[in-house]
Amino acid sequence: MPLDRFTVARVIAASPAQIYAAWLSSEQHAGFTGAEASLEPEVGGAIRCWGGFITGHILSLEPDRRMVFAWRTQAFPDGAGPSRVEVTLEPAEGGTRVRVDHSEIPTGQGKDYFAGWQERYFDKLDAWFAR
Repeated sequence: MPLDRFTVARVIAASPAQIYAAWLSSEQHAGFTGAEASLEPEVGGAIRCWGGFITGHILSLEPDRRMVFAWRTQAFPDGAGPSRVEVTLEPAEGGTRVRVDHSEIPTGQGKDYFAGWQERYFDKLDAWFAR
């Protein structure tokens, strides 16, 4: 069965180190998203975001450069495996280009997650670092 995938990116007015630290800190992640979050910032560490709507674990970390997660949401159908989320951070004019490559999403759900990354992460990171 083919699975959905997409890439979305935005320049955020912060350094790669600031974004990396905020993303992997339970307190800061909850702060910028406005939703409960718990992250164990190590390879194999558990993640639980958006009050448990998202759960998974960390597959790979390259400090201030790259994070890879296996995660699923409560909206995934029974029996669906986790999706793969790769977040890369690249210095750019005006801050950091944050790129999310999201793959292995259950068929038909990709458009919802595409919008979600923009509204629930990029918009919120913009506001967090503008304060």
